[in-house]
Amino acid sequence: MRYILAIDQSTSATKAAILSEEGEQVCSASLRHRQIYPKPGWVEHDAQEIYQNVLQTCGQVLEHFEAQGGGELAAMGISNQRETVVLWDQAGRPVGNAVVWQDSRAQSVTDAFTKEQADLVRSRTGLKLSPLFGGAKIAYLLQGDKALREMADAGKLMGGTVDAYLCYRLTGEFKTDYSNASRTQLMNLEALAWDEDCLKLFGIPKEMLPRPVPSDSVFGYTTLGGRLKAPIPVCGVLGDSHAAMFAQGCHGVGDTKATYGTGSSIMQNTGGELKWVEGISTTMAYACGGKVYYALEGNISHAADTVSFLLDLGVLKDAADSEEMAKALSGNDGVYLVPAFTGLGPPWWDAHARALICGISRDTGAGHLARAALEAIAYQVEDILGCMAQAGLRPTQLKTDGGPTANGFLMQFQADVSQVPVDVADGSNLSLRGAAMMAALGAGVLKDEAQAVALRHSAGRYAPKADAESAAKWMEGWHGAVQRATLRPGQ
Repeated sequence: MRYILAIDQSTSATKAAILSEEGEQVCSASLRHRQIYPKPGWVEHDAQEIYQNVLQTCGQVLEHFEAQGGGELAAMGISNQRETVVLWDQAGRPVGNAVVWQDSRAQSVTDAFTKEQADLVRSRTGLKLSPLFGGAKIAYLLQGDKALREMADAGKLMGGTVDAYLCYRLTGEFKTDYSNASRTQLMNLEALAWDEDCLKLFGIPKEMLPRPVPSDSVFGYTTLGGRLKAPIPVCGVLGDSHAAMFAQGCHGVGDTKATYGTGSSIMQNTGGELKWVEGISTTMAYACGGKVYYALEGNISHAADTVSFLLDLGVLKDAADSEEMAKALSGNDGVYLVPAFTGLGPPWWDAHARALICGISRDTGAGHLARAALEAIAYQVEDILGCMAQAGLRPTQLKTDGGPTANGFLMQFQADVSQVPVDVADGSNLSLRGAAMMAALGAGVLKDEAQAVALRHSAGRYAPKADAESAAKWMEGWHGAVQRATLRPGQ
């Protein structure tokens, strides 16, 4: 029996686990890291703290593994939070805190772009110009610090997403995988290389960026700082949403997954063909086995966070209560909640929209608000699926994962409003599992993607119970509420 060590380095924590070649998790460990908020709108992580947490969690699982009898450790895989960027020197020392994907400080960089420049970036990278992505963040750091600019121009500064930083510290190799590179707004999706024009627009020297390679490449070898007697290959690296997609077995054209968490990522495999749809992103899914897979993606900022909002208000005592409260009603009675707490993302892209609750009356109760919050999650997912349908790829089923999938009302309503069966994945942390499966492919533990797909198991399936007419009526009400959320004062 061979085993894979996998890391999921997320926004809030670092988790390590060892899985067997049959996909069974043997042991795991997790450590949280600090969230640093220097100014309003700024979010940072200590990259050195994250690296130490990687070593510490790996050390813990290796101890547990050996205590249980051990075995052959064939490879290591990494999934990571996307868009967060780190700058470091050639010795691997971070020159400052990592700038997290949630950080909005680079708005000034993107505001300076003309429409023609923004269109060029979109046409090359598939991404709508935004301070979310790594290119703008790196540009901001270089523009604001003369010393960093000089280091970059002298070829002494290195930068990239979290995967590149961890791979460099663990192996000494300067590489990133295609999925992470595709989220920087700097990689040409067709050429699978850094785009010279985009680099020039952002003012970033190509020499400071890692080499993009397929997800199942050998990124280097590591002993985890001496914790292993012999080095093992790091040969499965993906962004977390891409890793979850791989673990879901979404390898066919049109296969679609939705990961539900604080926010939500909806991704659809478009195979080897680039698809372009207004309102959502064109991106890389992953690359393995000599093949490149592209995807359409829409990201929702406020999914389970909408339920957390009701918890903060005292409407709910526990998030789990929302399911029974919603089920207790025969309908939503026209009550809608639009969770535009930080504006609206795809497909609306309105940063000035504001959250609202509409349709309330004296008969409105806490159950209506709970139901409206859960329905809002499903409506937002359906908006993304509707965009994907414009590419001729309306999914025949939706594979789901994440903590909120335990909410039966939400999953059933998603099936009803989207008019497709919803298949909930068995097991937690699909991102970690996807990284392990990709590493197993890269190391030859798994022969092909078919073997990887066979490791995916279902925890439940929800078939649509409502008809298409009801679904259309719900969406009409939702879109009316969204229009109100986008109104400016005086309109």
